[in-house]
Amino acid sequence: MLTTQSPSKQSSTSSSIASVGDAYEQVMGRDRTGRVRGIGTGPTLKSLCGSRSEQKLRQDNESLKEKIDALEEIMKKIESRGNNEDSLAGRRVRILNFSGEVVASGILISDDNDNVVMGKKLGGEYYEVSILIAHDPTASLFIKDADRKNMNDVVGSHIIWFKEYLDSLKDSSSTSSFPAIEVDQKTEGIEDLGADEIA
Repeated sequence: MLTTQSPSKQSSTSSSIASVGDAYEQVMGRDRTGRVRGIGTGPTLKSLCGSRSEQKLRQDNESLKEKIDALEEIMKKIESRGNNEDSLAGRRVRILNFSGEVVASGILISDDNDNVVMGKKLGGEYYEVSILIAHDPTASLFIKDADRKNMNDVVGSHIIWFKEYLDSLKDSSSTSSFPAIEVDQKTEGIEDLGADEIA
């Protein structure tokens, strides 16, 4: 008895490789240049995927700009510090009279030529000094005003003094590091007071 063989069944697993005229194309139509098949004619590959890339790029650019700004700020601080590295401000000093005798101790506040102290510009000839201790209370000031005539009048305040008559002891990063010392202002021989005794 003759038997007829039924046609072989197609594999239940479809080919994953797209081909011209496949079922997907028959339903959705052919791909158009720059378009995504099945999503209409509006979206493009760039609009679907490119927007994320552009957003990431903008974020990276903003982050880079912030880093550059921070670096520029650091460079400005370094340059400013370098410009001021020769400044004597903050040093402990002994104030001398015309005879070279120590009449007071204090802190050098400014050596900026443009600063005006007691109505006079420093101008490279004077320094601004804060007087902490008057070793000779009666010592006359180089520059006087209505209320300040001698060293006793300026303890705790700033005065102007000839830079040639300031004896620098050592560097000091801040005025707060200057020690508080009880000194008898009537003590004689204070001229021999050494840097180690003040420090």
